[in-house]
Amino acid sequence: MVKAKSKWVPLKEDPNVDYERLVQQTGLSRLVVTLLVDRGYRTVEAINGFLHPQETDLHDPFQMHDMKAGVERIKQAIVAGEKIVVYGDYDVDGLTSTAIMVETLEQLGADVEAYIPDRFKDGYGPNKAAYDRLITAGAQLIVTVDNGISGKDVIADAMKRGVDVVVTDHHELPEELPVATAVIHPRHPAGQYPFGGLSGAGVAFKVASALLEEPPAELLDLIALGTVADLVPLVDENRALVTFGLAALRTTSRPGLQALLKATNTSFTEIDEETISYTLAPCLNALGRMESAQEGVELLTTFDQERATALAEHLTKLNDQRKQLVDQITTEAGEYLAHKKHSHAVNVVWGTDWHEGVLGIVASRLVEQTGNPTVVLNYDSRRGEAKGSGRSVAAYNLFAALDGHRDLMTNFGGHHMACGLACTKEALQGLQTVLDEEYSAQVTRPEKPALTISGQLSAQQVTLNLINELAVLAPFGPENPKPVFEITGATPPTISAMGKDQEHLRVTFQEARLNAVAFSVGDTIPLIKQDRATLRLVGELSKNVFRGRTTPQVMIKDMMTTEAAETASGAIKVVDNRTHRWGPGLFTTPGLYVCFDEQLAHQLCTHLPSRKDITVCSATTALKPAETLTVVDCPATRAQLKRVMQAVQPVEVRILAHHSAGRLSLPSRAQFGKLYKFARQHHQVDVRHRIGELATYLHLPVTDLVFMIQVLQDAGLVTVNAGLMDAQSTDQTVDLTVQPRYKARADAVLLEHQLLDSSVSALTALVQELAGKAAQ
Repeated sequence: MVKAKSKWVPLKEDPNVDYERLVQQTGLSRLVVTLLVDRGYRTVEAINGFLHPQETDLHDPFQMHDMKAGVERIKQAIVAGEKIVVYGDYDVDGLTSTAIMVETLEQLGADVEAYIPDRFKDGYGPNKAAYDRLITAGAQLIVTVDNGISGKDVIADAMKRGVDVVVTDHHELPEELPVATAVIHPRHPAGQYPFGGLSGAGVAFKVASALLEEPPAELLDLIALGTVADLVPLVDENRALVTFGLAALRTTSRPGLQALLKATNTSFTEIDEETISYTLAPCLNALGRMESAQEGVELLTTFDQERATALAEHLTKLNDQRKQLVDQITTEAGEYLAHKKHSHAVNVVWGTDWHEGVLGIVASRLVEQTGNPTVVLNYDSRRGEAKGSGRSVAAYNLFAALDGHRDLMTNFGGHHMACGLACTKEALQGLQTVLDEEYSAQVTRPEKPALTISGQLSAQQVTLNLINELAVLAPFGPENPKPVFEITGATPPTISAMGKDQEHLRVTFQEARLNAVAFSVGDTIPLIKQDRATLRLVGELSKNVFRGRTTPQVMIKDMMTTEAAETASGAIKVVDNRTHRWGPGLFTTPGLYVCFDEQLAHQLCTHLPSRKDITVCSATTALKPAETLTVVDCPATRAQLKRVMQAVQPVEVRILAHHSAGRLSLPSRAQFGKLYKFARQHHQVDVRHRIGELATYLHLPVTDLVFMIQVLQDAGLVTVNAGLMDAQSTDQTVDLTVQPRYKARADAVLLEHQLLDSSVSALTALVQELAGKAAQ
């Protein structure tokens, strides 16, 4: 049994929105319009503004707190020839922030140098020893980028020594802000900036825009890198910056980025936000995780092609080493939790000789595996200190949980979903206690994270055209995620393992030759193979390029078997007993058996052995609630099945869906046309006595022919008097599909198809819908 990691929440349309009008006025598909409305874009103007970012979407940088004071101090330093140090950070956002600030100051003629703190020696943010070294070396103005907001004491000490500090940051605001020459932050409580979701690179770009008196187009490739890599909301100003930045990145003239793209076999024309997230950012981050990240700024800013190539090759090798370390430590951390029989709300895991540079990734892996917020630390006995990273879930604000307990830590910083910290070995137990207590205070009712499902698609519907249609919503990221769909197949999919260690999953829908893939799920693959007939999966649509051929694929976000789905949702349990073999063995389960064919109900009552725990009746019988309901045959209408479901209110539904009378069919437009043409050519057609001959001539079953004549009568195209049929001439086009009798047959055919041919997941969804249960 495979359980879902998240609560599947179907996207619901707003009854107050005129979707068809938006479709007509925007020229977009109904699906895209539905997704846009769900994301808050409910008018033509809002939709066009979202889809087509303009430079006017960029806000005035001087609306940000202390921007004027910070710019004036920087310009003063440039004019006076003071030595300026840009103090950055070792992740991609920090490296790009530093490069943006340094290039801007160099353009203005400043005496400037970059300093990237060493993760292992300096830690995150302002470090007193590092500041002392910089001041001793002659720094007269320090400008922080992507850090500083939590460096109150270090900054105060620098200011006392006569060195001004301009803080530019975007991280969570601590209870006490630093007292500096300027504190430039988009969410400063005394500020007026209209968008608080900027990255560190975004804040640096706004400072650059204020210094240069216009947005610097030559820095847009860097802003795209930093913004996407730091997982800030890709809406509002960030959407515009990333849209412009991706275009700049595809034509970048930076030798370092060109070399890195070449080293990772990335085509310039195919660069998108996923290129940054899964290719460029991991390589740049590997520097700061494995060694000093100072070379990262050099890679981004150098004009030396030979040096750029050497740096790019070095980064890719470091990234390969980083991957191996992550796998090793994740395994050891998982064993730690299993050995300790960990039962805490928050995982606090520590070990020795764990590489501190990758602990944030390990924490993320453990959050995925356990569903719990996780802190992973390495204890260094020489320092007498445990140092590491934390990752959280949406329901738990990790920064808020720890911010009020700084006495337990020797260093701390971060935001809602992530943090970095250090503490003594003796403080580890206190840290565990505090995190658990804060969890109880914040999360009163633990729930699985919600995952919005944008709709259900059959495997055949997943095409490159559909993927291209959805691409207008890109760039995707936080607050503008890729749509997630449930994918269904007409037959159970093929399940196989992939990869060197057979840790990755491939689900193949044979009827469409569509693959859905999931990574690092080796433990679940045997269970999925066992229950593949009941597998439900949801995922994002993507393109797979292999040997020059592009095909659609699905990246699995979550999955579960039907039984697990019932447990997860509290919905009705659906048992698939559909079979062509009809026998008494199907009628041994206790409960209520309902037949929509009264004659069939009578036959079953006559031939089945009498048992007190089994009741057989027709659908027209007065029905009472029963725990188990067996649907014996197919109803003529959806309303009939809905009435039974809601009257019986079952906990479990068994579907037999017997169809002894044969399958329903819906005659084609061509068949209707052939019948009408025959009627026009032959007057007074005797459909009372010679219906069989006419059916043979038209190659139709008699029942279908009778139905077609009735539909043509309803449409006024033929008349039947005393058993004789005549055609009625008309110059107008008549839509047969709107005729009540046709619509009723179409609904019955669809229902029969859903009951007899659909996947187990689709059958389950139908039962929940008709029973009035909310899909989970």
